[in-house]
Amino acid sequence: MGEKLDHFYKSRKEEGELQTTEIPISMLMALDQLTRLREEVREATAAQPLRPEHDRKSLAAMKELSGHLKRVAAFAKLLALKTGMSEKEANFVKQISPMHDIGKWAIPEAILQKPSALTPTEWEIMKTHTSAGYDMLKDSKLDVLRMGALVAVQHQEKFDGTGYPKGLRGEEIHIYSRITTVVDVFDALGSERSYKQAWAVDDIIRYFQDGRGTHFDPILVDLLLGNLDEFLAVRQTLSVASGSHGE
Repeated sequence: MGEKLDHFYKSRKEEGELQTTEIPISMLMALDQLTRLREEVREATAAQPLRPEHDRKSLAAMKELSGHLKRVAAFAKLLALKTGMSEKEANFVKQISPMHDIGKWAIPEAILQKPSALTPTEWEIMKTHTSAGYDMLKDSKLDVLRMGALVAVQHQEKFDGTGYPKGLRGEEIHIYSRITTVVDVFDALGSERSYKQAWAVDDIIRYFQDGRGTHFDPILVDLLLGNLDEFLAVRQTLSVASGSHGE
């Protein structure tokens, strides 16, 4: 598996900046590992079988995820720079942050796109996307993909230790993962999804204020909110470029 990922990654690398945001989508559509992971999910949900068409990723879902990954990558670089990281390291964070949700390609679309609340069983399945993403990337020989594996498994951890899958707290969570967590939630709240409307900016601010030091690294929250106009400008630029506010 690791060799396949390494070859795919290298084959998509262009001179200059790597077009990383395409990788989590294209990679998993091409690799046979996805089939095996989906079969494991189907076995876990045998009591509630899904129709085959619900287990395929729709074009709408792909477009929604693509837009999310592009914005997360841009936000991650900006937040990394605000922490004092060098341009080189911030670009590295930009490359790995879109890999955080790569494991969701092992989750049935009927769960990913469900317009109502998930059942307890469905929620447990959804939570497996963290370990699934780690398993997909961990055997790579490339630092960027191995670090992508770490971000995939840690991005649902919370600063106070109440997250999953391991209940890590504070600096036990890698700084790259803490950055990804902040920008992932920032974009998710501000974006329209199949199951929700985009939140107003004031509501997003309150959410991060409430989650400061519990869900999120308090220093990163301060940097996000203290430079909010820059993050909103990035969101607007990418939304205009894509031609869709809620992509």
